[in-house]
Amino acid sequence: MFSPFISKLLLVRQFSVLENEIKILGKNFYLQPIQQLVIFQRSVEKKFGKKGLDLIYESGMESFFRMSKDMEKFSESKNKFHEAMVNIIKHFGFGNLEIVEIKQEELRAKIIVKNNPFAKEYVKLFGYQKNCLDYMLSGIIAGHFSNFFGKKVKCKEDSCIGRKNPMCEFTVSKLK
Repeated sequence: MFSPFISKLLLVRQFSVLENEIKILGKNFYLQPIQQLVIFQRSVEKKFGKKGLDLIYESGMESFFRMSKDMEKFSESKNKFHEAMVNIIKHFGFGNLEIVEIKQEELRAKIIVKNNPFAKEYVKLFGYQKNCLDYMLSGIIAGHFSNFFGKKVKCKEDSCIGRKNPMCEFTVSKLK
């Protein structure tokens, strides 16, 4: 059964899965196993260290900022747009994102993700870690909120299932 969000996209012909492509709101997508992303991040970290992890974060931020800007035109209001983008992130397989707090005037937000599939897969393959893990999702969240707030912001993962925390928690804040 499709979620109400995907059902709505299907209804307005903004979601299609064909033999050779997947399109959502006019953008091409592809599916891949989470394990592939976990192994990619681990390989990048081993080869390039913190600079490689920063690159994963920055690419997530830039690509989602661009996608967010492009998709904003499909929504009738800022709040509906924000809700749609959170749904897209959830449907990409990043887990059940929940926005706990938004303080627009302070360019601040708190997000939690329960049952984060990326972190769970990382632990399954490589065990618990000392540091938080989800650089791509942190970048994606930063990209969305940079568009939502109208100013570039950063996102930091404060706690992570990959560190034996019960959930992943992210803080969006203004750049210094």
